[in-house]
Formats: sequence, C-alpha cells, structure tokens
Amino acid sequence: MPQIIVRAGRASEVTSPERREALMELRGRLATGGADVDLEVTEYIPGQRGVTWSETVGLFIAGAVGGGLLANVTKDIYDQAKAWALDRFTKKQAENPNGNPRPESFTIYGPDGEVLKTWKVDREGEHET
Repeated sequence: MPQIIVRAGRASEVTSPERREALMELRGRLATGGADVDLEVTEYIPGQRGVTWSETVGLFIAGAVGGGLLANVTKDIYDQAKAWALDRFTKKQAENPNGNPRPESFTIYGPDGEVLKTWKVDREGEHET
C-alpha cells in the first residue's frame, strides 16, 4: 500500500481545534485499509491575510504505484474522503439550518503530482471532476 499524505490549512488561516480533530478522523479513515497516512497541517503565520470560503484538503499518493494499483488506491481514497466530507457538511448544515456552511472539498493527487480527482459539496450539492 502506498503512502498517503493529507495536507490542509493555510498560512493565512487559523485551523480550529474542531477542524484539526476532523482531519485526524479523515487520517484514521484513510488508514483503515492499511495505508501509511501522514497528516500535514499548515500553521497560521501572524500577519498573513487571505479569505477562503471552502474547507479544502489535498490527498497525495506518494511513491511508485503501478496503474492498476493506482486506480484502486484512488477509488479507496475517494470513497473514504467523500464519506468524511459529506458527514462534515451534513453536520454543519444541521448545526445551523438557516446558515450557509462552508463547502467541503478535496483533491487527490497522483505520485507525479497530477490531479486524479476533485470533489466538492456545497449548498447546491455534489460536484466531481
């Protein structure tokens, strides 16, 4: 099983304890298949500015992976990350039914850095590329 790196956070954004806990949950879900999963959260740098509406996660498949295995690993990561993101978005909607919860999204990158899949959920539903 290849190594998976979960990257989240921005230098212009404070990562809340709740978000950190959710990212640890994602890490745990991805590790259930026996994968070696690392979590890297970019820490806030005071003075940095930026506005980000969506909560995004980068999922990187590291190391040499053959074509058939890459397709299977990508599907496994996609299924686990999608279930996690849907759970988070549904929870945010339930906690504030009249609000506008931040979308959840993730991108899966292959060993060469190419984008393999991108997925997002927002008030308009699910979007996949």
